[in-house]
Amino acid sequence: MWIHRHSKARPETKKGGGDHSDLLSRRHGDYRGGMPRTARASVAGLWYHVLSRGNRREAVFHKPGDYDAFVQAMNDAGSRVLVDLLGYCLRPNDFHLLVRPQSDGDLGRWMQCC
Repeated sequence: MWIHRHSKARPETKKGGGDHSDLLSRRHGDYRGGMPRTARASVAGLWYHVLSRGNRREAVFHKPGDYDAFVQAMNDAGSRVLVDLLGYCLRPNDFHLLVRPQSDGDLGRWMQCC
């Protein structure tokens, strides 16, 4: 899942063959440390663009009822953790949300409730 606070240029990837170790380290971090990244923080009152895609861009919504179930899950999560949901876009292989948490750290808690 990608959470954007502001736009940043994404690193360019190499085209063609060759050594891909630099590509892996840019995309996934340096594995030599052995520890996962720290959790992303969400600040109350800031708007966040949340994007999630299926693996290899495969479908995450397979039938019309899946879309309805996801919207219902967002509504249910909103009754437990308060976030402002300005808009969303659900497509077969991904979804986009524009949300603003009302308390620090609530974005992650809300997403876990979904």
